[in-house]
Amino acid sequence: VISAVGQLNIPRLPDFPGMGDFAGPSFHSARWDAGVDLEGKRVAIIGTGASSIQLMPVVARKATHVTLFQRTPPWIRPTPNYRHDVATGEHWLMKYLPFYAKWYRFLMFWLVGEDMIKAVVKDPEWPHQERSVSRLNEGWREVLIQSIQEELGDRPDLLAAAIPGYPPGA
Repeated sequence: VISAVGQLNIPRLPDFPGMGDFAGPSFHSARWDAGVDLEGKRVAIIGTGASSIQLMPVVARKATHVTLFQRTPPWIRPTPNYRHDVATGEHWLMKYLPFYAKWYRFLMFWLVGEDMIKAVVKDPEWPHQERSVSRLNEGWREVLIQSIQEELGDRPDLLAAAIPGYPPGA
């Protein structure tokens, strides 16, 4: 028997004082309630993991106001084509050609992962271990910070909360 349910198949809800007193709808992104209309609403998102990074822009386009609660900021790699339209032919392949979508997803992870392996290898001689693990990792860190600064150009007050205090890939 091979279990292939994925590592994030069981939502973990936070536990904080007053959570049970909230009268509005609340749910984990892994159990998204499509029946909740976010148009014009004030929405709170707890956490800044991969799911939050993916859903925040969509929620922000619909909601009147979004508040994000985070414990630790994540490193986010710039992906300018992340939400690009899928070409008709490619969409057809993903829908009708067996395993095409899975191989395509594997290819995307492979291409990104293959490039990053060298950047996360720790150099024990590197003098700035508190912020990066090697010269290559430091270069990657600088590119990521520059991207964050460009994204928050009109909000320098958010920089300290948006730049992680740990090495990229850690």
